Amino acid sequence: MSTTPDKLVDRYLKHLEVELDDVPRDRRREIVDEIAGHIAEARAGLDHETEADVRNILEGLGDPAEIAEDARERFDVRPVAAAPPSKPCSRPALWLAAAARRACSTQRPERTTALQWTSPAGRSSTS
Repeated sequence: MSTTPDKLVDRYLKHLEVELDDVPRDRRREIVDEIAGHIAEARAGLDHETEADVRNILEGLGDPAEIAEDARERFDVRPVAAAPPSKPCSRPALWLAAAARRACSTQRPERTTALQWTSPAGRSSTS
């Protein structure tokens, strides 16, 4: 079973991998391996390793988010833009979604196309 210092290191490296998600896989692996090497080297230099020692090592390396930001700059990776805030659906969009659900349903009482559901003529004929 892993000791608490081992768990701290594992958690730190996993957090770093998550932060580096938008960095190309080969570069991400290179960075994580490099940081893991620094951690292993620092741990090997300790006479009697304690949890506090490992926490100090990890704090000295910095926040994984900051390391990831530096890597993005170094490798010229643009962060993925956040999705725009969602807007309430318009009525035609709701009808289209309902038509899609009906078309994908295995129990179809009647065949209705999305066009019939979204067109004014289709609405009046199915109402």
